[in-house]
Amino acid sequence: MYVVKAGDTLSTIAAQVDRTIVALAAYNNIKDPTTIQVGQTLKIPPADYVPPTPTPKRPTKTPTPTATATPSITLPAPQLINPGPNAAFNGENALIELIWQPLPSGLPAGAQYVVHIGVQVGPGSEDIDWRLSEPVGNATSFYVPAWLFGQAPQAYGRAYMWFVQVAVVTDNGVPTIPISQPSETRKFFWN
Repeated sequence: MYVVKAGDTLSTIAAQVDRTIVALAAYNNIKDPTTIQVGQTLKIPPADYVPPTPTPKRPTKTPTPTATATPSITLPAPQLINPGPNAAFNGENALIELIWQPLPSGLPAGAQYVVHIGVQVGPGSEDIDWRLSEPVGNATSFYVPAWLFGQAPQAYGRAYMWFVQVAVVTDNGVPTIPISQPSETRKFFWN
């Protein structure tokens, strides 16, 4: 057992007890690693503990966003906060949290933020294979799923691109009508 002290993060605790962040979070059923509290008791997983593998969602291709305004685009683009442009992450167990500011006016009924993540598959900025289009409701952050690790070709630096847009989402979770401009598109590297 480990009792969380002031200044602890899941990362520092994992290093102290010689376990991975993923194993520590899974063993304690922690969905958001930034939510640990001072005084919270964490169970230390056995050294041979293997976290359950989440069932990956089938990747879907998402078209490249366009900055051209259309009559249905009525909201401004979400503003990205973190990670900054060209941030670098290492290893399959890296926790990559994408964060953006909420729209000042809030989201209209039936609308959600939609996170788009792609991999750079060629030398140009248009050479992106969009692998994920995930509606996240009114959340303003999203953890990049581990199944995306290693999908970006080494030839282009294992570069990933991401942006956020507000869209009307159908009952089955499919984004249908964009109602905001897309955010800027940012790149991060994940080796």
